[in-house]
Amino acid sequence: MTSSFLNIARQGKNGWLRYVAGILLMFVSAIVVVAPVLIGSLLVSGNPLETLEALEGQQFVSTLIDSNPVLGFGFMGLTGFALTVGLYLAVTRIHGRPFLTLVTPDTAIGWQRICQGFGLWLGLWALSFALRYGISPASYRFSFNASEWLPLALLAILIIPVIATLHVLFIYGYLFQGIGLLIRHPLILSMASALVWAGLAFDLEEPAWMMVNIPYAMFLFWVVIRDNRSELVIGIAIAHQLINLLLVSFSESSFRSVPLFAADSLPSVGWSFLSLSLRAGIFYFVLLRSKPQSLNHQTHGNPT
Repeated sequence: MTSSFLNIARQGKNGWLRYVAGILLMFVSAIVVVAPVLIGSLLVSGNPLETLEALEGQQFVSTLIDSNPVLGFGFMGLTGFALTVGLYLAVTRIHGRPFLTLVTPDTAIGWQRICQGFGLWLGLWALSFALRYGISPASYRFSFNASEWLPLALLAILIIPVIATLHVLFIYGYLFQGIGLLIRHPLILSMASALVWAGLAFDLEEPAWMMVNIPYAMFLFWVVIRDNRSELVIGIAIAHQLINLLLVSFSESSFRSVPLFAADSLPSVGWSFLSLSLRAGIFYFVLLRSKPQSLNHQTHGNPT
């Protein structure tokens, strides 16, 4: 019988100090690997080192991609690789359990499940976009430029799956399993995890978007519980990031790209919430309606 995705964390050694050490190990791995390459990338791309302090997060990566897409995506890929190595060492060395337990309680990854999550979420987004474009075509403009878009798309298809998978393994695997050691009720667990995730991503300038971000995170956490694995969420995450990078972008976004469609402003919070609700409902009905609830309320092992 397949174990619970959340209970499988109890195979290893847990406790909050181990989780703190694991997170620190990830960031140390990234600093050790990325710092020399970061300095070299800035020099090669022509960005003076004095501007580094003025750039934050995705703004820096976006600037680097604008100046040199190969260096920009190479930097993203290297950062993802370094963080993945740190996460791998945290799970296998600090917690003493297989790295695969962040993906599934089974003995092999369900690649078909990843493809299902990717394909369905991309298709549902396309329908949602077509509907909004039909209602308000003036909101978007076709901005396709083959000479810029095709090289960017090739690099993105190679790098984005790595970044998106790392995001899922850390948030919806490592941290989610850790919170699951403390909270056993699946609905409360999803809500609590979503609040933690939303708190980390909170934007003081756009607090209203919490009405979308929290339900979106709850949906993804519930998908993991319901499917008893994280492959569907990996597929959703890859589709989500490729959509935002290659298919549509907004002038208000901090991450610049050369998408198929561009818009001057973000859709309203109300429309985004409605669109998310419909897509999540259809996604759940198609892929998860017959799945047994996976969270096992029996406690196994010692969480400390």
